[in-house]
Amino acid sequence: MAVANINTNISSLRAVYQMNLSTKATSRTFEQLTTGYRVNRASDDPVGYATAVAMKQDLRSIRQANINAETGVNILGTAESTLGTIQDHLQRMRELAVQAASDTQSASARIAAAMEIRTLADEINRLASSSEFNGQKLMDGTVTNALVQVGTRTLAAGNTVDLTSAMQQANTDLTGGGIGLIDSGGTLTVNSLNSIYNPATGTTALTTGALFRSFMNDIDGALQVVSNRRGIIGALENRLQGVATNLGVYEESLSAAHSAIRDVDIARASSELTQNQVKQNVAQSVLSQINQFDASVVQKLLS
Repeated sequence: MAVANINTNISSLRAVYQMNLSTKATSRTFEQLTTGYRVNRASDDPVGYATAVAMKQDLRSIRQANINAETGVNILGTAESTLGTIQDHLQRMRELAVQAASDTQSASARIAAAMEIRTLADEINRLASSSEFNGQKLMDGTVTNALVQVGTRTLAAGNTVDLTSAMQQANTDLTGGGIGLIDSGGTLTVNSLNSIYNPATGTTALTTGALFRSFMNDIDGALQVVSNRRGIIGALENRLQGVATNLGVYEESLSAAHSAIRDVDIARASSELTQNQVKQNVAQSVLSQINQFDASVVQKLLS
């Protein structure tokens, strides 16, 4: 049986307690809906918060690793594209050599062919010395360390892809250390650019059809070198593209796991918000009625 107390209003205290619980729950739900997070601080879910923070760290690292892999693809794509241009120049040089190798050509025609070949050779050397990505030379063979970080751990093994060898092999100047079209030692047809065509004198060492045919053979060797190097770079490019794809799938899976732990379920939170608001309104109504009841008891006692 309920008893009306003057000094301690138990019913009122109980109503206030329940109203406070509903108010706190409503406030927390409002915060979750506003931020979009179920776990906003460690006190909300200590284990979940620690797990979510660790996952977030991995997610950010994975995203950067993915960017690194894509950058590696772009570097190799730039090198491969440059090799393609050099290959086109070599094919044009061979075409000119075939033309000049015919004894139906005059001496002046052979000089004209040699002059264009020299121009293409100069451009190949320019590409070899000037092609770069983010300030790093790509085609002169000077790369000494080209590890692409594609993992999130500190060990190089299993977390990097080494492009060093491929970039060193991308050396495409015309010497024996490059694509081997010119050899100062005399083992090839020409031993200098001026042997192809000397702009100062307007002459060429390629004066006969036989010499042009020999030079065609050297161009074939250079074309083979470029083709092999394009193949090596293309294979590495495909590997890095595969790495980037795998990292993208990993990032998607980890993002889903992180979301399941930390993100709020909007439908459930909205339902809880409505429930808590109803409880809060009921508690306020009950508290008002209790206070009115106690006031009426006191009034009767004083009357």
